[in-house]
Amino acid sequence: MKGQNMINGLDIERFRTTMAAIENDHTKGKARLRADSRWVSGTKNEISVRRFPAFTTDEPKNMGGENTAPNPMEYLIGAAAGCCSIGFELQAAQAGVKLEQFEISARGGIDMAKLFGMEDGYGGLDNLVLTVKVKADADLPTLQNFADRSAATSPVLNSLKTRAKVVVEKI
Repeated sequence: MKGQNMINGLDIERFRTTMAAIENDHTKGKARLRADSRWVSGTKNEISVRRFPAFTTDEPKNMGGENTAPNPMEYLIGAAAGCCSIGFELQAAQAGVKLEQFEISARGGIDMAKLFGMEDGYGGLDNLVLTVKVKADADLPTLQNFADRSAATSPVLNSLKTRAKVVVEKI
């Protein structure tokens, strides 16, 4: 019956079935991802992912943009918050913990002088801080464990930590 296996809006039985399939055959856990960017004008681009409506990136006016959408770095820290949120929510559902309220806020910095080659060093995201706010029917150590595990296993955070190999194919 629909909704019978729902915890915090997640179909936990479907998730467990997927995890069992991956446990049985690890190749079922591999996925290839794709996003396509199309220039609109100025610093504005439309990004397409799967069959979802395209989303827009832009830069603030002081960076030459029109400030009509989040910039790619803002999407990146949003992706970090979203990925950790999903990890936390899945762990809570698996443990039968009911969430009343849950939020993750992400903050990070970037050094523009390094980004534009005016200084040597890393010009990417630094000092990413995630702040978790949660009300749930579990004790603080359990909730902290969910937060720590979601950060440790987040594919987005792990990609940021390891600086994934990037290859730019020839035009």
